[in-house]
Amino acid sequence: MPIRWNTVYAELKRGWKLREATKHYVKGLSSGLTGKKFDAAVRKEERLSLSESDWGLIEVLILILEPFTAITLSFSRKGTPTFCIVVLYYKKIETELKNAEIAHKKCNAQLKVGFERAQAKLSKHLEIALTNKYIILGAVLHPAIRVAYFEQDDLWAPEVGVRARNILEDAYVEYAAKIRPTATGSTGKASGTAAVSPATSSTASLFSAALNIRRTATITQQESEVETYLRPDFFPHESEDGVF
Repeated sequence: MPIRWNTVYAELKRGWKLREATKHYVKGLSSGLTGKKFDAAVRKEERLSLSESDWGLIEVLILILEPFTAITLSFSRKGTPTFCIVVLYYKKIETELKNAEIAHKKCNAQLKVGFERAQAKLSKHLEIALTNKYIILGAVLHPAIRVAYFEQDDLWAPEVGVRARNILEDAYVEYAAKIRPTATGSTGKASGTAAVSPATSSTASLFSAALNIRRTATITQQESEVETYLRPDFFPHESEDGVF
């Protein structure tokens, strides 16, 4: 029966923590017994005992599943919108899976099958997310993500960045016409100067790791709102905390 990875992670983590107690318990099952009870206990010991390679595999699985559990918990936070980070974390999971598969390419056959199935399932959901314009719009309107995240050629195909930019521009044109029809001129230029500094954080987080941070900048230039959002050197912020 398929089991959720966070459930498996919790079971393995607890088992690893109690491994010495488990070994001691299994070894003592036949202690002080004789006859049929002794034979039954020995068979139980054989069935329950784990070799050192088994414990090594458990340790590997814990390391593999740890990032996925962290992402699951991040999506489960109360009072925190997660719609805008769906694609971001899907891509983070994909990267973690690929790195784990490379690191454990000599693993047993079952683990290899697990990698393949996980990749296939993730690819399906990532494709669905990328075809949803509201998920993309939610991401590009997040001050720490923006269009530039989707324009990283080492993460996404070129058409993904183009689609993200088009979705933002279309939304800007639609809502600018409805809400502020006279606030800008025919060129769409906004009056005044935009002065924005990215937030910084000394503490590495899951969010900043998923962003794959490379650069920050301070923009002080007269430009339209959509141009400000589209600037590639304005991405990204190092943390989601305080970016608004």
